[in-house]
Amino acid sequence: MKMKQALPTLLLGVSFLLTACSFWQEQHYALGQMKDIQLQTAGPGAVYHLDLDFSGQLEGKGTLVLLLNGKPYQRWPMQDKITGQYQGDWYAPEAQLRWQPEPGTRGELKLRYRFLD
Repeated sequence: MKMKQALPTLLLGVSFLLTACSFWQEQHYALGQMKDIQLQTAGPGAVYHLDLDFSGQLEGKGTLVLLLNGKPYQRWPMQDKITGQYQGDWYAPEAQLRWQPEPGTRGELKLRYRFLD
């Protein structure tokens, strides 16, 4: 009888832990000159995956670059409407994005990301 009463509490606790380890973070950026964007995990566990989802609008052209160990890993050339995503293995508790605009480019970027641990 006690086991049946404890089961809902246990299931609720497990679902909370799974959700807490993989929640999405959202940031908004005004895009103009070149900038680096630092992403960090909020969890204490060992990271194994990174999800990025981004959208926005540009006046001009630019490239968003995901860096791995300081070197370009994935590039997204952009013009007018910004849209893109990355889903893949990632083993560091942080990631870095670099915005490389052409001169005179302006716009806004909405970035959603999460690290799975």
